[in-house]
Amino acid sequence: MSVRITLRRVGQRYAGRQVLDDVDLSLEAGETVGIAGPSAAGKSTLARLLTLHEAPHAGHVSVDDERADEWSPARRRHWRRALQLVPQDPATSFVPHWPTWRVVAESAMIDGVDPAEARARASAALEQVGLGEPQLQRPPLQLSGGERRRVAIARAILADSRLLVFDESFSGLDGPRQREMLQLMQALRRRRGLTLVTISHDLRLLRRIAERVLILENGRIVEDGPVGRVLAAPHSGAGQRLCAAEYRAGPLA
Repeated sequence: MSVRITLRRVGQRYAGRQVLDDVDLSLEAGETVGIAGPSAAGKSTLARLLTLHEAPHAGHVSVDDERADEWSPARRRHWRRALQLVPQDPATSFVPHWPTWRVVAESAMIDGVDPAEARARASAALEQVGLGEPQLQRPPLQLSGGERRRVAIARAILADSRLLVFDESFSGLDGPRQREMLQLMQALRRRRGLTLVTISHDLRLLRRIAERVLILENGRIVEDGPVGRVLAAPHSGAGQRLCAAEYRAGPLA
């Protein structure tokens, strides 16, 4: 089941510095959206707002036409589980001494599911992302970076998430691992009808996975449209510089 997310005139600042400014954005149910932009453009801040890890300084975020700032704490906790962020390295969100299956099963156990049943569900979720019995008992910090990202995705699957935001989740992976992650994301979308957002500076990657692309610069959305149209002829300076860098880098392995 997918979800519709809307940001209206959203702004965010830290220590007096404006990071996002007057952002309007709608993510439709089942979309695959890419977000690109130079460093410090506000991409990761946007990811945290989309997944309700932060509240905006100005404007508001709505989920399925309900304003998040009007929710009760219980309602907000419910949606925090449904809107999942997969960072470049999710290790900081894992309890380091737990085995991997326990990390994934946490949401089910909070809901009162018997530990044996929760472990079975975690095992099934891990199998969906290509991890099996050898990884179940190992602490996540003993896994590779790519495997830890898969654990984060499995945790989101078990929590019945409706939106997955991948924040530079492909960074540092070699060509074969990137292809595996792409295939996994596409399979999840087909099976579960998820809304998927991928944040990356690599336009070659976004061409492969996204239907629509946004480009941020200085905290504002300066491009928004079908990926083929936007990246064929970007009108913003940020878009033109990113496309020039893509040309120099050559095709994705």
